[in-house]
Amino acid sequence: MKRAAWGWQWAMELYSREWFMRRAIDPKQRSLRRELLRQFHRIDKEVECLHSSKELLVMVDFLLNNAPEGCLVECGSYLGGSSAKLSLVAAATGRRLYVCDSFEGLPQTTGTDGDFSDAHSGSPHRFGAGDYAARREVVEANVRRSGNIEVCTFVQGFFSDSLPKLLRDGPIHPAFIFGDADLVGSTRDILRNLWPVLLAGGRFYTHDANLVEFCEGIMDGAFWQNDLGQSPPVLFGAGYGLGFQAGGIAYLQKR
Repeated sequence: MKRAAWGWQWAMELYSREWFMRRAIDPKQRSLRRELLRQFHRIDKEVECLHSSKELLVMVDFLLNNAPEGCLVECGSYLGGSSAKLSLVAAATGRRLYVCDSFEGLPQTTGTDGDFSDAHSGSPHRFGAGDYAARREVVEANVRRSGNIEVCTFVQGFFSDSLPKLLRDGPIHPAFIFGDADLVGSTRDILRNLWPVLLAGGRFYTHDANLVEFCEGIMDGAFWQNDLGQSPPVLFGAGYGLGFQAGGIAYLQKR
């Protein structure tokens, strides 16, 4: 069974890399994509990453081919593996990356937030306060060693406090937001603060779209009307619309 699982994982890895390379629009970008794959593979060996390669490549493909001009914002960095990868893409495309995290793990949950069912397996999943904690100096060291720290700005604090402060410090115009916040409340904080400044054609990606109650929580019509003054946009993905079993990745696109 383990050998079969490993064989399936290897086949999906190969398929995702080939898909990523076929998406190149010209020889120059093909060379860039090949180099990014090489560097991503190295980062996977150096830093524990909780995303799959295919999940990350879906987002990078958008940044290379379809994203408007604008910065990148990552909300939830854990050990900095995805931060390192996104910093390389930011550097290659002339963008800045804002790495936002409490660096203390998840905040205290309220009510049933954090009690989820996995849409793929049907098994329950529970998130709690302090989960996925990694000290800022650890994250920065991993990005410095494996990515490009020169294009990064680190924003520390829980999103309810840190994101309003980030916006007060000066205007930012994100083309891309990656939320790996695990909780409905934290993800609503991201959307409440950053969706209004997301550029037209930009996307908010979540890594938690395999969780049924999570999707229901962030797509709640009352939240969107009361906090953002609009109806909820369409949620694309969750491993289906994005193709080749893209795991928990899904996105909302700003019109």
